[in-house]
Amino acid sequence: MQLRIDYTHLLATELGLEQGLAEEALAALQPLVSAAHRRIEADGTGGRHKKFGFIDLPETMAAELPRLRAHAAELREAADDHVILGIGGSYLGARMLFESLCHRYHNSLPREQRGGPRIWFEGNGVDNDSLSDLFDVLEQRAVTAHVVSKSGGTLETAVAYRLLRQFHGRRLRLRRVVLTTGADSLLERFFLAHGGRPADAYHLPENVGGRYSVFTTVGLLPAAVMGLDPERLLDGARLMRTWCASDDVRRNPAYLYAALQFLSCRAGRHISVMAVWDKALEAFGLWYDQLCAESLGKLEAASRTPLTAVCTRELHSRGQQHQQGPLDKVICNLVTDRPRRAPIALTPEPGEPNDGYTFLEGKTVPELNEAAFLGTDAAYAQARRPGLTFHLDALNEEMIGALVHLFELATVMEGMLMGVNPLDQPGVEDYKRFLNALLGRPGREKQLAEYNAWHAGREARVESWG
Repeated sequence: MQLRIDYTHLLATELGLEQGLAEEALAALQPLVSAAHRRIEADGTGGRHKKFGFIDLPETMAAELPRLRAHAAELREAADDHVILGIGGSYLGARMLFESLCHRYHNSLPREQRGGPRIWFEGNGVDNDSLSDLFDVLEQRAVTAHVVSKSGGTLETAVAYRLLRQFHGRRLRLRRVVLTTGADSLLERFFLAHGGRPADAYHLPENVGGRYSVFTTVGLLPAAVMGLDPERLLDGARLMRTWCASDDVRRNPAYLYAALQFLSCRAGRHISVMAVWDKALEAFGLWYDQLCAESLGKLEAASRTPLTAVCTRELHSRGQQHQQGPLDKVICNLVTDRPRRAPIALTPEPGEPNDGYTFLEGKTVPELNEAAFLGTDAAYAQARRPGLTFHLDALNEEMIGALVHLFELATVMEGMLMGVNPLDQPGVEDYKRFLNALLGRPGREKQLAEYNAWHAGREARVESWG
């Protein structure tokens, strides 16, 4: 496995002092990076971290792999449809693994080609039509489910789980349910009280937050059900951890990325675009959007907004703004050097008329994609648009495992440089206060009164037609 980070197009030597970063700024940040590194190292005692438990997952989860593999084999055998219920960090990691590493049209393949069940994701919203459409697809089918909620009190996930149970025997046959939650959560008690087996309940470590939990049962059990190798994912994370052992900002890939984004944001580039050059990596971008926004979005004047762009698709939409719009962005390219599948080549088309693309004959699709990246990178650089590129030698379990660890550790480092806690999410709780109050949850009377007072006091402006 090989990873290269090219940050030439972030530097003042390439873009000029107005848009580029001075090498001296990176060097000047080294003492702060070293101090933060010491804090991360001091968090670990006896080989275990107190707060940053995700760092230890390659070891702590190794003992769980035999149970997890056996469980996955049972789920693969029990039904041809597997539904993962969760929201935020409780599902984005599994979705990222599915889209990054499985056949893009996995659910449309016959069983003998996909080798396991179709994979579905729900419980990540309260969308009536989306839920109804899923139940249409699952009509009269045998189904297994994995319910994920660390708190055990996530409304969206609880609603979807209740509906699965409600339609059991009427619209679908719910063969098996497994649960991942916090120890002794209300959800676990409900699960056990309604026939769930204790052996089917997994507990999340207290020192691993939801958005850092890909390499717990949250992501590893779905990966095994999908037919991926969870051990190779952990191997990739373990290797990246060795690459990130140094406190030297230029030798540690996670710290380098964190420092470059921190300096860019401080220079006024508050939007960071993860431009992925493989469609398979779109969900990786969405997973990182949540990791970054929820961990770092806590300073009104100095937090960056992460966005995902799929190239070349977004070159025909956002590309215009990236090329000539406000100078408030950093483009981070994820480029895979080798495709997972054998390259498709364009062959000559005999006869007339000529479509104008005979010059492409003999070229492969990966060559076209590479030319698109190189051309775009050059166009942005000439327009003094800052960017950096991650070159991935291949897209497989080890690489995804490595990238997950890199971006998780980088997020912690960037949070420390910013002076915010990268592990909490106090702002996420605000909507939940009013949501539960409006739905009549006991004990939320104060929040309901607060909402009603706010609603009565506002001066609404609404126009309507038809």
